[in-house]
Parts: sequence; C-alpha cells; structure tokens
Amino acid sequence: MGQIRGGIMLKSSRFEVAVVVDPMEAGATLAASLGARHERALESALTNSANGPIDAVWISTGTQFHRDLIVTALSARKPTFCEKPVSESAAEIRECYALAESTGTPLVCGFQRRFDPHYARLLETVCERKAIGTVQTVHVVFRDHPCPPVEFLKTGGDPFNDLAPHDVDFVNLMLGEEPIEVLGRGSAFDPVLIEAGVMDPALMYLKYPGGALVTLEMSRNADYGYDQRIEVFGTKGMATVRSPPETTVEVADGSGFHTDVLEYSFPQRFAAAFANEAEAFADIVAGKRQPWVGAKECLAIHAICAAALTSAKTGELQRLGPAAAHAPAALRMLGGGVVGPRVGLRLLGAGSFGGYIATLLRKYPARHNFEVLPPFTRSSGLAWEADVLRDGKTEAVYICTPDAQHGPQAIACLGASKAVLVEKPVLGWGAVRDGAQAAGARGWVHDSEYLRACAHCATHAVRRAVFVAEDPWDADANMAKDPEQLRNVLRNSLCHEFDLLGWFWPESRVELSQVEPRADSGAFVAGMVHHPDGAPSTNFEIHFSKGHAKHYGQLVRLDAREFGYPKFAVKGWEEAGFLYEQAYVDQLATFYRSCVDSSDASLKPALAADLPSYTRAFDLMEAACAMSGGSTGSARL
Repeated sequence: MGQIRGGIMLKSSRFEVAVVVDPMEAGATLAASLGARHERALESALTNSANGPIDAVWISTGTQFHRDLIVTALSARKPTFCEKPVSESAAEIRECYALAESTGTPLVCGFQRRFDPHYARLLETVCERKAIGTVQTVHVVFRDHPCPPVEFLKTGGDPFNDLAPHDVDFVNLMLGEEPIEVLGRGSAFDPVLIEAGVMDPALMYLKYPGGALVTLEMSRNADYGYDQRIEVFGTKGMATVRSPPETTVEVADGSGFHTDVLEYSFPQRFAAAFANEAEAFADIVAGKRQPWVGAKECLAIHAICAAALTSAKTGELQRLGPAAAHAPAALRMLGGGVVGPRVGLRLLGAGSFGGYIATLLRKYPARHNFEVLPPFTRSSGLAWEADVLRDGKTEAVYICTPDAQHGPQAIACLGASKAVLVEKPVLGWGAVRDGAQAAGARGWVHDSEYLRACAHCATHAVRRAVFVAEDPWDADANMAKDPEQLRNVLRNSLCHEFDLLGWFWPESRVELSQVEPRADSGAFVAGMVHHPDGAPSTNFEIHFSKGHAKHYGQLVRLDAREFGYPKFAVKGWEEAGFLYEQAYVDQLATFYRSCVDSSDASLKPALAADLPSYTRAFDLMEAACAMSGGSTGSARL
C-alpha cells in the first residue's frame, strides 16, 4: 500500500516525499524510487534535521502498528493520515482521536469510496437529487482479486473487519444513520481456511432505523477480476455502480457477445479515488478543510463489523442500540463476549417477569458480566437489610417486584449505593429521581420497530398518532365501574405509551383531553402534542384492551405508516415476551455498562437525558390517573 500511495504523491505537485520509514530493507528501495531518505523508525525520521521539515505523516503499515505510529506523529503535532482501520481496538481508536483533539492535530482515516467519482455520483443521485426516492434496499458485492496468500488470510483475513469497513462506511454515509440490527454468516471451502476458522465467502445483513435493508456479499477470489458493485433500490427507481472492464472492447460472434475481464485489482479500480483522497489530505494539512471522518464514524464501523463477526460465530442476530458503537474502555470484545469486571446482580422478585429476566441472563451470558446472585423474594429466606442493602456482593439490583414496591425498594437501594434498574411504573418517582445520579435505559430504545418509529418522528411532520395495545390477560367486566382499576391499567399498561410520547417528541408539550375506561378491562386516552416553532400539532389516541386470548398486539400508526407487532398469535404473556427479547437483553447490556463505567462519555448524554424524560412520562401517567377520577378539563405537560 505504501508503494501505491508513494507513487500517487510522486505525481502530485502538492507533495514531496521526504522520508520513507520502514524497518525492513525494502523501505530503502521504495525511498530511492521516490527520491526520499530512508529511516527505520518514525521517531528518528521526525527528529533528524537532515530530513528537513516534516509537515505531515502518512501511515500505510499493518494495522498492528497503527496506534503507536499515530501516537508518535500526533505527539509531534504532525497531521496524520492512516489507512483503515485506525485500530482493531475501540479503546485505541478513542485514545488516538482523543490525542488528536488534545493536541489540535488532524487525524484522518482512509475510506476511499468517498472520493471515487462513481460513488460520489451515486451519493449525489440518491441523497441530493433523490432521483430514486426513499431507499428501501441496498445490495453490495465485494469480490476480491487476486486472492491474497493463504498465510495472510489465516492471520488477517477476517472478511468482516478487512473487507466490509469501506462499504459499511459508504452505506452509513448514504443513509445518514447507523444500523440497529446486524447478522453475519460465513463459510469456507479451502481446507486450510476451514482448519484456521477463517470464513470465505461471507455475508452481512444490516437493518437501519429508517427501515432500509442492506446486504453485503464478500469473497476473496473472483477469477474474472476485481468485482465491486453496489445496487441501491428506492421507491422511484434504482441506482447502481459496477466495476469497469479492463477495456471496452466487445466482440460479437456466433456464440454471443464477449467483453474483457474486470480491472485487475484495487489499485486500478480506485486509482482516481486514491488520488482525490491524497489531494483532500493536502487540503487538511494546508488548513483548507477538516477531516471527513472522525472517532464517531470509526467507532461505529468498528462496532458494526465486530457485531457481524460475533453473529457469524454465535449464529445470533446482533442488535445495536444508539450507543452500541461506543462501548467504554473498561470493556472489550473477545470471542463474541464482554470481558470486564464482574458485577454482583441480585433480582428483587422472581415471579413471572423476574423469572423471565433470570432466563435471559442465563441465555445471553456474552452480553454482560453479571454474577447473578440468588433472587430476593418473600420466600427466599434472605434478609432485606443483611442480604441486599448491606451485602457487599450485591452491587446492582433489578427490581421486578409488584408495582407498589418499586419506588420504596429503589429509594432504599440507591441510598445503599446500589446500581438500580427498576421496572415500570415507579410510584413516587420524584423521591427516586432525587436519589439517582443516572437512570438506566428503557427497553423501547433497543427495539428495532420503535427505533424506526422514533426516527420517523424526527424526520416527518406527524399529524395523527394512534397507539394500540392488545393484551392476552383476562378481561374484567367490572373495571369500568372501578376507578382504581382504571388507574392501575394507566400506570401498569399505558405507562409505555406515555413514555413513547415523550421519546418520540422530546421537545414538545403533551396535552391530555380524554381518559376513559373500556368494557374489556382497557382504557382510551386522547390528546394532542404541541410542537415548538409553530409546527402543526399531532393528535394522538391510545387504545388498550385485554381479553385477547389468542393474540398479542403492540403497535403505533404514524399517519399512514405502521410500526410494531400487530396481532401476534400467542397463548399468554410469556410467549409474547420473546418479541422484545433482544430489547430486554440490550437493556441488560446497557445496565452492565453503566455499572462498570457510568462516567463513559458515550453513555453520559443518554443517561443525563433519561431522568427528566422519565419524570415527564410519570407526570403524564399521574395526570391521566387524576383525570380518570372524574376531574374535568385537560392536563398539560
């Protein structure tokens, strides 16, 4: 790669290659071809006055050397370009970009598709001219040529981390968001690769919050040349980029039409992209532009590709929450699992829901590093003071007890310096809020359907929102006559919908206008969401009902769009639980992260926003309860 980059700089009037750094003798040969000096270490290259002034550093070494070279270059305040990836470690990526920020020195990571004329025109077609409408599916093909040596594939040939990053970066850029679901699959046909556990070919599936579905096919060896394609399909058409043939000669004879093979490999296919990328870096060094990617993009790509590899190894779909790309430095991924300090977690309550959570903790040990302690229940024989509040092993609690106990138990555990994840609803939320430094993540923000709905609200003016919840629990015909039962439904069942109103429209004001019981042990709530800056208001309705013995439904209609799970056939709540299984697992993983490193910068924005957001949801819930008691007028929050 250094030879390719050096050749481009030799042809450019904006670069003078002063030094080639390489501990091997091959570096001397390259330096001679470029009219440059040869040094065996970057430190000496930067300090040796014979080399003259060095304005910038370009790193084209193996990934394992990137971090140390970046630190050396940035510490000397030299603008630095590094081939992808910056590092195979998220912690090292953060470290490098933190050093760039603290020294005020640009650090650039190379993703050359951003500078390829064909991909640039595709981006213009899809994003600026919107010629194909809303993107629905994307299919990417990455078939390498020629096949790298088997020895390289055995040690650095993971297709998810070696091949996929360029296309993942481009698709993220084109869609303007990061995926929420990742699936990886791989196979191998070469006996050496099978024995080494290396996959070739491999596939990736990505689902994005806006609804777009993306597939990425990767292979190490296409006999007919370097095959790079992307097909983008939208509501109004399709846009495609293909690899060109070596020549445009076409021969027609009695057996058909014949064209040349594709271009040989990446130096030929992306020659213009590499040259444009180098010119853009020269602009950065000259202070004329800013880096086109930073820590956020590099960490996101690292997390996505790591999730694909984990999925391929475990066979499980990986869900990425909003902060999934930014796991704290205290954690690292190894063989698909979290390696971090053990945290003692005790469940409070072991009923149907507590038992369900215990099952998930056992089923997904790779998503956390909790030491799950025996649950505290009325019949467990454990003492509240000795075995929960004063117990040194109990570092965190998950409260799954009856609703009335949520608030008092949370207050007591927070007072004993325990990390707390408490199920909704929390009565007396104000006292809990005052004792908390941060709140754990709500399950909704991890569910792919509601992530899509939230993204839709952020980008569309919604005039009517209808929330529908249908439970398999038995109906009680007397509920309409008992205001207290209606308040229980509002607190326990509609708490989710009250929370969604604030999550979908965090800057808006919610006005309740109607709260009524339904004969099927349900409730009906209506009102309006008033948006800032004079935007049209959103009328909303919440329909909740019980007694659906054969199905479970949970959905939201935003004008003509529908998100969620309509009428899913189940025999009871336990079977409905698997719809949100991954959301609960992701919530547990986020809770573990907050226990290990609550100061992590990637968690701070979400955790800081959660406390006032919860306050808003519970205030809305209590306002609805007050209206259910016969009060007149409306409630505004």
